[in-house]
Amino acid sequence: MANHLYMDTLNNLIINKIRKEKTHSIPLDHFINLALYYPELGYYKKNREKIGKNGDFYTSPFVSDVFAEIIFDYCLHNLDIWDRFDFCEIGAGTGKFLSGWFTYATKRLKNRLNKVCYYAIESSPYHRELLKKYPFQIQVLEELDSLSPINGVIFANEWLDALPAKVITKYEGTICEAVVAENRGELYQRYEPIKDEKLLSFIEKYQLDPKEGFKIELPLKLESIFPILSQKLGSGKIILIDYMYPIKEWNTPALMDGSLRGFKNHQLMKNVLETPGDMDITYHLPIELIIAVAKENGFILTESARQDEFLLKNGILEKLENHTISDPFHPVAKRNRAVQSLISPGGMSPYFHVLIFEK
Repeated sequence: MANHLYMDTLNNLIINKIRKEKTHSIPLDHFINLALYYPELGYYKKNREKIGKNGDFYTSPFVSDVFAEIIFDYCLHNLDIWDRFDFCEIGAGTGKFLSGWFTYATKRLKNRLNKVCYYAIESSPYHRELLKKYPFQIQVLEELDSLSPINGVIFANEWLDALPAKVITKYEGTICEAVVAENRGELYQRYEPIKDEKLLSFIEKYQLDPKEGFKIELPLKLESIFPILSQKLGSGKIILIDYMYPIKEWNTPALMDGSLRGFKNHQLMKNVLETPGDMDITYHLPIELIIAVAKENGFILTESARQDEFLLKNGILEKLENHTISDPFHPVAKRNRAVQSLISPGGMSPYFHVLIFEK
């Protein structure tokens, strides 16, 4: 009942904002920002589980701790470069990745673990409280701005796809932007010619011209995030793993309606305007756009690969254990299945892309 009241409150708040606007609408990215990040009522700000069996979606760390182990092994050689090695995870969530990473690090590093400083950045108050309960030496921060400059690795899994995004399309040769309006208390989406000079400049700068009738999601916040990342990373790597696709795929029929979608109770929600604050909202990001913005801010691209390809290249098959155990629920059997799931064509990895930058 309480959740229902929260939904009505946020829904009414958004409707009131729309009614106060001269245009009687708000840009779609403003709606997404409210739906995800409004204090106490936004999806990521609510006091409830969001990830895992009792949440709305799974992430790769929830499939197996092997995911965190592969990332640790990839970063391990950097430990010998500095007296202290910093590892910063953006969007630490429930701490599933952190737990797998530290458990494995304890075995691998033993008496060298004191060389590692782990920062967990998480905007959700609910998740920050969960992170503080782990018996590991970590620093929990609310936002990236609070991080002091580090040397080491900044890691983010499914962070960029949570940035509010503009949605554009082309109608009769005119590039239009998606806005959210309301009619008798019902939210709906429409397209209007773009008046936002910042958006027009962004489209022109990165040559993001949609095909007639096709929709594209554009996270303008990339241009404000990468300068902060550059400021926070003295030297080292940035590892970004997210829903991504090459720009050339925009013109394929499968993506004519874009990739914006929601997840609620592990079900795909096509209408992201439904019950704001009660579902995750996500989309695919254009790979070339991320690379272009990163390079503008002094980063060098060192790796670009689909997640399953990255895992295979970095030794995930070596994590499989030979056994003669008949019990399918034995930890070894379950771990082997998880490894196979992470590289299966029918699993989640083919939908994710890994970008690694150095500075």
